[in-house]
Amino acid sequence: MGASVKNERGQVFVAAAVALAAFLALGVVAVDIGRLAHTATEVQAVADVAASAGATALLKKTFAQANVDPIAEAQFVAGQNTMDGQAAVVTDIALLHYDFASGGFTSGSPNAVRATPSVTVTNLIAGVLGDRQTTVTKTATAAMSGVGAASPSLPMVIGVCSFNAFQTSLSCGDLPSLIQAPTPDNNSAWTSLTGSSASASAVDDYLPAVCGGTLTASVTVGDMVNVLNGQTTSLLKAVADCVCTHNVTKFTVPVVPCGSFNQAMTVSGFATVQVLNVSAPGNNGTNPLCTPDANGKTGITLQTICNTDDAGGGGGGNFGTETVAMVQ
Repeated sequence: MGASVKNERGQVFVAAAVALAAFLALGVVAVDIGRLAHTATEVQAVADVAASAGATALLKKTFAQANVDPIAEAQFVAGQNTMDGQAAVVTDIALLHYDFASGGFTSGSPNAVRATPSVTVTNLIAGVLGDRQTTVTKTATAAMSGVGAASPSLPMVIGVCSFNAFQTSLSCGDLPSLIQAPTPDNNSAWTSLTGSSASASAVDDYLPAVCGGTLTASVTVGDMVNVLNGQTTSLLKAVADCVCTHNVTKFTVPVVPCGSFNQAMTVSGFATVQVLNVSAPGNNGTNPLCTPDANGKTGITLQTICNTDDAGGGGGGNFGTETVAMVQ
Protein backbone atom coordinates (compact mmCIF):
# COMPACT_ATOMS: atom_id res chain seq x y z
CA MET A 1 0.00 0.00 0.00
CA GLY A 2 2.75 2.45 1.03
CA ALA A 3 4.88 1.60 -2.02
CA SER A 4 1.89 2.14 -4.31
CA VAL A 5 1.24 5.61 -2.87
CA LYS A 6 4.90 6.52 -3.27
CA ASN A 7 4.85 5.40 -6.91
CA GLU A 8 1.74 7.44 -7.58
CA ARG A 9 3.32 10.48 -5.96
CA GLY A 10 6.42 9.99 -8.08
CA GLN A 11 4.34 9.76 -11.23
CA VAL A 12 2.51 12.94 -10.26
CA PHE A 13 5.81 14.76 -9.72
CA VAL A 14 7.13 13.56 -13.08
CA ALA A 15 3.95 14.59 -14.85
CA ALA A 16 4.01 17.97 -13.13
CA ALA A 17 7.64 18.49 -14.10
CA VAL A 18 6.91 17.59 -17.73
CA ALA A 19 3.90 19.91 -17.78
CA LEU A 20 5.93 22.73 -16.23
CA ALA A 21 8.71 22.25 -18.77
CA ALA A 22 6.20 22.27 -21.61
CA PHE A 23 4.56 25.38 -20.20
CA LEU A 24 7.91 27.16 -19.90
CA ALA A 25 8.83 26.11 -23.45
CA LEU A 26 5.55 27.46 -24.77
CA GLY A 27 6.17 30.69 -22.88
CA VAL A 28 9.60 31.09 -24.44
CA VAL A 29 8.21 30.26 -27.89
CA ALA A 30 5.50 32.87 -27.31
CA VAL A 31 8.26 35.39 -26.56
CA ASP A 32 9.89 34.52 -29.90
CA ILE A 33 6.60 34.79 -31.76
CA GLY A 34 5.67 38.06 -30.06
CA ARG A 35 9.05 39.55 -30.80
CA LEU A 36 8.87 38.53 -34.44
CA ALA A 37 5.36 39.99 -34.75
CA HIS A 38 6.52 43.26 -33.19
CA THR A 39 9.56 43.37 -35.47
CA ALA A 40 7.41 42.65 -38.52
CA THR A 41 5.24 45.66 -37.64
CA GLU A 42 8.36 47.82 -37.31
CA VAL A 43 9.76 46.62 -40.65
CA GLN A 44 6.45 47.27 -42.43
CA ALA A 45 6.30 50.78 -40.96
CA VAL A 46 9.82 51.46 -42.24
CA ALA A 47 8.84 50.17 -45.70
CA ASP A 48 5.82 52.47 -45.75
CA VAL A 49 7.63 55.65 -44.70
CA ALA A 50 10.59 54.96 -46.98
CA ALA A 51 8.40 54.38 -50.04
CA SER A 52 6.27 57.43 -49.28
CA ALA A 53 9.30 59.67 -48.72
CA GLY A 54 10.95 58.43 -51.91
CA ALA A 55 7.81 58.96 -54.00
CA THR A 56 7.33 62.44 -52.52
CA ALA A 57 10.90 63.33 -53.47
CA LEU A 58 10.30 61.91 -56.96
CA LEU A 59 7.18 64.08 -57.22
CA LYS A 60 9.11 67.22 -56.25
CA LYS A 61 11.94 66.34 -58.62
CA THR A 62 9.57 65.74 -61.52
CA PHE A 63 7.17 68.64 -61.16
CA ALA A 64 9.09 71.25 -59.18
CA GLN A 65 12.54 70.45 -60.57
CA ALA A 66 13.78 70.10 -56.98
CA ASN A 67 17.35 68.91 -56.60
CA VAL A 68 16.53 65.77 -54.63
CA ASP A 69 17.47 62.11 -54.91
CA PRO A 70 14.40 59.91 -54.26
CA ILE A 71 16.46 56.91 -53.19
CA ALA A 72 18.65 58.92 -50.81
CA GLU A 73 15.56 60.61 -49.36
CA ALA A 74 13.87 57.25 -48.80
CA GLN A 75 16.97 55.94 -47.03
CA PHE A 76 17.31 59.05 -44.90
CA VAL A 77 13.71 58.95 -43.69
CA ALA A 78 13.93 55.21 -43.07
CA GLY A 79 17.00 55.80 -40.92
CA GLN A 80 14.96 57.92 -38.51
CA ASN A 81 13.17 54.72 -37.48
CA THR A 82 14.27 51.51 -35.81
CA MET A 83 13.91 47.80 -36.56
CA ASP A 84 14.57 45.32 -33.75
CA GLY A 85 16.26 48.02 -31.70
CA GLN A 86 18.59 49.16 -34.47
CA ALA A 87 18.51 52.20 -36.74
CA ALA A 88 16.81 51.10 -39.96
CA VAL A 89 19.07 50.67 -42.96
CA VAL A 90 17.29 50.06 -46.27
CA THR A 91 19.45 49.18 -49.24
CA ASP A 92 16.77 47.67 -51.49
CA ILE A 93 14.96 50.68 -52.99
CA ALA A 94 13.80 50.70 -56.61
CA LEU A 95 12.32 53.30 -58.96
CA LEU A 96 9.49 51.80 -61.01
CA HIS A 97 6.60 52.75 -63.26
CA TYR A 98 3.21 51.90 -61.76
CA ASP A 99 0.13 51.78 -63.96
CA PHE A 100 -2.92 52.83 -61.93
CA ALA A 101 -5.32 51.48 -64.56
CA SER A 102 -4.01 47.90 -64.47
CA GLY A 103 -2.72 47.94 -60.92
CA GLY A 104 0.66 46.58 -62.06
CA PHE A 105 4.14 47.65 -63.07
CA THR A 106 4.95 48.46 -66.68
CA SER A 107 7.76 50.06 -68.65
CA GLY A 108 7.90 53.84 -68.58
CA SER A 109 9.34 56.81 -66.76
CA PRO A 110 9.60 56.19 -63.01
CA ASN A 111 6.58 57.35 -61.04
CA ALA A 112 6.86 55.00 -58.06
CA VAL A 113 9.29 54.00 -55.34
CA ARG A 114 9.40 50.52 -53.82
CA ALA A 115 11.20 49.98 -50.52
CA THR A 116 12.07 46.50 -49.23
CA PRO A 117 13.67 46.62 -45.78
CA SER A 118 14.71 43.52 -43.86
CA VAL A 119 16.23 42.70 -40.49
CA THR A 120 17.61 39.50 -38.99
CA VAL A 121 16.30 38.59 -35.54
CA THR A 122 18.12 36.23 -33.15
CA ASN A 123 15.66 33.67 -31.79
CA LEU A 124 15.57 32.47 -28.18
CA ILE A 125 14.03 28.99 -27.96
CA ALA A 126 14.12 28.40 -31.72
CA GLY A 127 17.85 28.95 -31.55
CA VAL A 128 18.18 26.02 -29.17
CA LEU A 129 16.34 23.89 -31.70
CA GLY A 130 18.75 24.90 -34.45
CA ASP A 131 16.90 27.82 -36.03
CA ARG A 132 19.03 30.56 -34.55
CA GLN A 133 17.86 33.47 -36.71
CA THR A 134 14.81 34.64 -38.61
CA THR A 135 14.93 37.29 -41.34
CA VAL A 136 11.89 39.56 -41.48
CA THR A 137 11.32 41.26 -44.85
CA LYS A 138 8.52 43.60 -45.86
CA THR A 139 7.82 45.73 -48.91
CA ALA A 140 5.81 48.83 -49.78
CA THR A 141 5.33 50.87 -52.94
CA ALA A 142 4.18 54.47 -53.25
CA ALA A 143 3.43 56.13 -56.56
CA MET A 144 2.85 59.68 -57.71
CA SER A 145 -0.05 60.61 -59.94
CA GLY A 146 -2.76 63.16 -60.42
CA VAL A 147 -5.23 63.26 -57.55
CA GLY A 148 -8.08 60.81 -57.95
CA ALA A 149 -10.68 62.70 -55.91
CA ALA A 150 -11.30 66.31 -54.91
CA SER A 151 -13.87 68.86 -53.82
CA PRO A 152 -13.76 71.38 -56.68
CA SER A 153 -14.13 74.99 -55.58
CA LEU A 154 -14.81 76.56 -58.99
CA PRO A 155 -17.74 74.95 -60.86
CA MET A 156 -15.96 74.90 -64.20
CA VAL A 157 -14.36 72.13 -66.25
CA ILE A 158 -11.31 72.26 -68.51
CA GLY A 159 -10.76 69.90 -71.44
CA VAL A 160 -7.97 67.35 -71.37
CA CYS A 161 -6.61 68.49 -74.73
CA SER A 162 -5.51 71.79 -73.16
CA PHE A 163 -2.88 69.80 -71.26
CA ASN A 164 -1.21 68.06 -74.22
CA ALA A 165 2.06 69.99 -73.92
CA PHE A 166 2.23 69.49 -70.16
CA GLN A 167 1.59 65.75 -70.35
CA THR A 168 4.48 65.42 -72.78
CA SER A 169 6.98 67.46 -70.77
CA LEU A 170 5.60 67.33 -67.20
CA SER A 171 6.98 70.86 -66.92
CA CYS A 172 4.87 73.28 -64.92
CA GLY A 173 5.74 75.94 -67.49
CA ASP A 174 3.70 74.03 -70.08
CA LEU A 175 0.45 74.13 -68.12
CA PRO A 176 -2.27 75.92 -70.08
CA SER A 177 -3.64 79.41 -69.60
CA LEU A 178 -7.19 80.29 -70.66
CA ILE A 179 -8.62 83.64 -71.76
CA GLN A 180 -12.35 84.43 -71.77
CA ALA A 181 -13.20 81.10 -70.17
CA PRO A 182 -15.47 79.28 -70.02
CA THR A 183 -16.10 78.87 -73.74
CA PRO A 184 -15.78 75.89 -76.10
CA ASP A 185 -12.97 77.75 -77.87
CA ASN A 186 -11.08 77.56 -74.56
CA ASN A 187 -12.07 73.93 -73.99
CA SER A 188 -13.98 74.92 -70.87
CA ALA A 189 -17.52 75.17 -69.52
CA TRP A 190 -19.53 75.63 -66.33
CA THR A 191 -20.56 72.47 -64.48
CA SER A 192 -23.00 71.42 -61.80
CA LEU A 193 -20.26 69.06 -60.48
CA THR A 194 -22.94 66.35 -60.35
CA GLY A 195 -25.13 64.41 -62.71
CA SER A 196 -27.86 67.01 -62.17
CA SER A 197 -28.77 69.61 -64.77
CA ALA A 198 -26.11 72.31 -65.08
CA SER A 199 -28.31 75.40 -64.77
CA ALA A 200 -26.84 78.73 -63.64
CA SER A 201 -28.64 78.51 -60.30
CA ALA A 202 -27.29 75.00 -59.69
CA VAL A 203 -23.75 75.91 -60.66
CA ASP A 204 -23.13 78.91 -58.37
CA ASP A 205 -24.16 76.87 -55.31
CA TYR A 206 -20.72 75.22 -55.58
CA LEU A 207 -18.61 78.35 -55.17
CA PRO A 208 -16.64 78.49 -51.88
CA ALA A 209 -18.77 79.13 -48.79
CA VAL A 210 -17.09 82.50 -48.23
CA CYS A 211 -18.35 83.49 -51.67
CA GLY A 212 -21.93 82.47 -50.96
CA GLY A 213 -21.78 78.84 -52.01
CA THR A 214 -24.08 76.51 -50.12
CA LEU A 215 -22.95 73.09 -51.38
CA THR A 216 -19.73 71.10 -51.51
CA ALA A 217 -19.20 68.42 -54.14
CA SER A 218 -17.02 65.34 -53.68
CA VAL A 219 -15.94 64.26 -57.14
CA THR A 220 -13.94 61.18 -58.08
CA VAL A 221 -12.22 60.28 -61.34
CA GLY A 222 -14.76 58.40 -63.44
CA ASP A 223 -17.75 60.37 -62.12
CA MET A 224 -20.12 61.96 -64.62
CA VAL A 225 -20.75 65.70 -64.35
CA ASN A 226 -23.11 67.80 -66.43
CA VAL A 227 -21.79 70.93 -68.11
CA LEU A 228 -23.34 74.19 -69.25
CA ASN A 229 -22.21 75.85 -72.46
CA GLY A 230 -21.75 79.63 -72.60
CA GLN A 231 -20.34 82.21 -70.20
CA THR A 232 -23.56 83.21 -68.36
CA THR A 233 -23.30 86.77 -67.00
CA SER A 234 -24.69 85.94 -63.56
CA LEU A 235 -22.01 83.32 -63.02
CA LEU A 236 -19.23 85.63 -64.17
CA LYS A 237 -20.45 88.25 -61.69
CA ALA A 238 -20.53 85.65 -58.91
CA VAL A 239 -16.92 84.63 -59.65
CA ALA A 240 -15.89 88.31 -59.87
CA ASP A 241 -17.37 88.90 -56.42
CA CYS A 242 -15.56 85.84 -55.08
CA VAL A 243 -12.23 86.98 -56.50
CA CYS A 244 -12.36 90.71 -55.86
CA THR A 245 -14.49 90.99 -52.73
CA HIS A 246 -13.41 87.86 -50.91
CA ASN A 247 -9.87 87.57 -52.36
CA VAL A 248 -10.27 83.94 -53.40
CA THR A 249 -8.17 83.41 -56.52
CA LYS A 250 -7.00 79.79 -56.31
CA PHE A 251 -9.44 77.03 -57.21
CA THR A 252 -9.62 73.32 -58.00
CA VAL A 253 -11.51 72.28 -61.14
CA PRO A 254 -12.29 68.94 -62.81
CA VAL A 255 -10.69 68.00 -66.11
CA VAL A 256 -12.86 66.22 -68.69
CA PRO A 257 -12.41 64.94 -72.26
CA CYS A 258 -12.57 67.56 -74.97
CA GLY A 259 -15.71 67.57 -77.06
CA SER A 260 -19.17 69.07 -77.04
CA PHE A 261 -19.45 70.96 -73.76
CA ASN A 262 -23.21 70.63 -73.40
CA GLN A 263 -23.64 67.14 -72.02
CA ALA A 264 -22.64 64.79 -69.22
CA MET A 265 -18.87 64.28 -69.25
CA THR A 266 -16.53 61.88 -67.43
CA VAL A 267 -14.02 63.34 -64.99
CA SER A 268 -10.43 62.44 -65.95
CA GLY A 269 -8.68 64.28 -63.12
CA PHE A 270 -8.26 67.67 -61.50
CA ALA A 271 -6.34 70.89 -62.07
CA THR A 272 -5.52 73.86 -59.87
CA VAL A 273 -6.11 77.28 -61.41
CA GLN A 274 -5.11 80.81 -60.45
CA VAL A 275 -7.63 83.43 -61.59
CA LEU A 276 -5.83 86.43 -63.06
CA ASN A 277 -8.82 88.47 -64.19
CA VAL A 278 -12.61 88.35 -64.43
CA SER A 279 -14.14 90.59 -67.05
CA ALA A 280 -17.89 90.94 -66.53
CA PRO A 281 -20.63 93.53 -67.11
CA GLY A 282 -21.02 95.77 -64.09
CA ASN A 283 -17.41 95.60 -62.88
CA ASN A 284 -16.35 99.13 -61.94
CA GLY A 285 -12.69 98.60 -62.79
CA THR A 286 -11.33 99.71 -59.40
CA ASN A 287 -9.78 96.27 -58.87
CA PRO A 288 -7.39 95.15 -61.63
CA LEU A 289 -8.56 91.58 -61.13
CA CYS A 290 -12.13 92.51 -62.04
CA THR A 291 -12.42 94.75 -65.07
CA PRO A 292 -15.45 95.89 -67.07
CA ASP A 293 -16.24 94.03 -70.24
CA ALA A 294 -14.15 95.45 -73.07
CA ASN A 295 -15.81 95.68 -76.45
CA GLY A 296 -18.30 93.08 -75.36
CA LYS A 297 -15.56 90.62 -74.42
CA THR A 298 -16.15 88.93 -71.09
CA GLY A 299 -14.81 85.90 -69.29
CA ILE A 300 -12.24 84.57 -66.87
CA THR A 301 -8.51 84.69 -67.52
CA LEU A 302 -6.75 81.97 -65.58
CA GLN A 303 -3.51 80.06 -65.36
CA THR A 304 -3.35 76.41 -64.37
CA ILE A 305 -0.54 75.85 -61.87
CA CYS A 306 1.39 72.97 -60.37
CA ASN A 307 0.11 71.88 -56.98
CA THR A 308 1.81 69.05 -55.13
CA ASP A 309 0.18 69.73 -51.77
CA ASP A 310 -3.26 68.23 -52.40
CA ALA A 311 -4.25 64.94 -50.84
CA GLY A 312 -6.94 63.17 -52.77
CA GLY A 313 -5.68 59.67 -53.42
CA GLY A 314 -3.94 58.69 -56.62
CA GLY A 315 -5.19 57.45 -59.95
CA GLY A 316 -6.07 60.72 -61.66
CA GLY A 317 -4.59 62.05 -64.87
CA ASN A 318 -1.51 64.26 -64.74
CA PHE A 319 -2.83 67.82 -64.95
CA GLY A 320 -0.41 69.48 -62.53
CA THR A 321 -2.33 68.71 -59.33
CA GLU A 322 -0.40 65.74 -58.08
CA THR A 323 -0.21 63.54 -55.00
CA VAL A 324 1.50 60.44 -53.62
CA ALA A 325 -0.46 57.31 -52.79
CA MET A 326 0.49 53.93 -51.34
CA VAL A 327 -0.28 51.35 -54.01
CA GLN A 328 1.24 48.16 -52.58
